[in-house]
Amino acid sequence: MQVLKEEVRKKIIEAARKAFKKEGYAKSSIRKIAVQAEMSSGNLYRYYKNKEALFEEIVRPSYEIYQAELEKMKKKYEQREAEKERTPKYYSQIEAELIQFFKLKRDEMNLLFNYSEGSQFASAEQELERLTYEVTQDIFMTGKGKERLTHLEKSEAKLIARYLIHGIADLLNSTENQLEFEQLIDTHLLIYSTGLKAVTEENR
Repeated sequence: MQVLKEEVRKKIIEAARKAFKKEGYAKSSIRKIAVQAEMSSGNLYRYYKNKEALFEEIVRPSYEIYQAELEKMKKKYEQREAEKERTPKYYSQIEAELIQFFKLKRDEMNLLFNYSEGSQFASAEQELERLTYEVTQDIFMTGKGKERLTHLEKSEAKLIARYLIHGIADLLNSTENQLEFEQLIDTHLLIYSTGLKAVTEENR
């Protein structure tokens, strides 16, 4: 009996993944998920009390790892003054584990970045964009040999940070082919690094 219940739970989770990806968290409903799972809404409610509980079960484990990786990045970022290492190469080393995580947990991160509006996880993408903006500003200051940035330079840093993170969000949802996705992510990061170097060295 327990095995049967576990199979039903897996079926519900798979149906919920498809429903959330098709319509997003906000527009999904228990009724739509039940239709996708080929069961009644009443039967589904025996396993999950609402769509929030379903969405949380799918994304929570990956979200907690994601938060831990962000925290790791923040701590290394805060050490930059003591370490005297504020270069794109240094930050690329910090971000390597996070990018690898995106590759491994692509489906969950796609839900978090592109389909979580209306849920408690809706700020996942913005959190990474804010941190990337701080890091990019720091790289600007080092690359341009400045202690403070102009309003224009801050705007450029924000634009580049937004390009990086929004680009990752788009790529998460771009192709079903995992190898192609990984290649696109690597290309995207290369373009980011090349553009960042060009802007920081301009008029130095």
